[in-house]
Amino acid sequence: MSTRRDFIKQSSVLSAAFFLPNDVLFQSKKNIGLQLYTLRGTISKDPKSVLAQVAKLGYTYDALAPNIQPGTMEVHYSKHYKKYTDELNKAVKGTPLETQTIEQILTKLDPNNKPVRNNGGGYYNHTLFWEV
Repeated sequence: MSTRRDFIKQSSVLSAAFFLPNDVLFQSKKNIGLQLYTLRGTISKDPKSVLAQVAKLGYTYDALAPNIQPGTMEVHYSKHYKKYTDELNKAVKGTPLETQTIEQILTKLDPNNKPVRNNGGGYYNHTLFWEV
C-alpha cells in the first residue's frame, strides 16, 4: 500500500518531467560507431575506411557516468565486445553463416553450436547496449 509520502515523491518526479526540454524527451537514436561484424561484406573492398569507422564507439567511456563507470565501459568495449566479435567471426568463417546478419544467425541458431551461440549472443547483447 502506498503512503502519502510515496505519493508526494512520485508526483514530484512526474511533475518534473513536464519541465524537461522536448529534445531530452524525444531525442533520436544516437549515431554510434559501426561494428566490424556488420560490415564484414564491405571490409574487403575498403578495409581502411571500414576499420576507421569501427574504431569509434560513438561516445567517450565516461559519457554514461556516474551511472556506469568509465572503466566498466572501457572493459566491455575494448575487451568483452572485441572478444565476442573476434570469436564469432572465427566461428562462422567458411560456413553458410558467414554471409548472414547477426539477426538471421540468431533466428535459426543451432543450440548445439556453442561457439556461435555464446559469441553471437554476447556480440548481439553488447551491440544493443552500444546503440541504446
